[in-house]
Amino acid sequence: MYFFTGDPLAGIEAQQRYVTAHSISRIFQLGTFLDHLFSPVSFSHGFFDSVFDRLWFVWFVLMLPFIWKMNSTYFVYALFMGLVPAMTGLFMSYTRFIAIVFPLFLATAKIFSNTQREYWLWLAVAILFSIQILFLLRHINFLWVA
Repeated sequence: MYFFTGDPLAGIEAQQRYVTAHSISRIFQLGTFLDHLFSPVSFSHGFFDSVFDRLWFVWFVLMLPFIWKMNSTYFVYALFMGLVPAMTGLFMSYTRFIAIVFPLFLATAKIFSNTQREYWLWLAVAILFSIQILFLLRHINFLWVA
């Protein structure tokens, strides 16, 4: 950062002019996090009110016990990588941040690997594919999808 800008803290200073200003301080504001978690959401996928971001967070929370059973190190990684963006960004673009929480996807794959759950696997794939198409349509119409 210093090489390109001349200031090693330029990223932090730039954050002051963005919608997530002072976001790291929000990690200690549990009330603000809970207010945003239970605030009204919309299907339109806005900046802070997306139902999809909340659904991914719910899936993350539901999978935590399975991640713990799979590997406690994965659990610690998933906990930090899944909670910090939710708490500091107040669910803005949470789907983007959850993508790197690989233990979530390992645990999900383990659950769906049972042949008795094959129907649920294909149902989940169909739903996620439909959401992907919806987001694609929003994107090509210049609507918010992040």
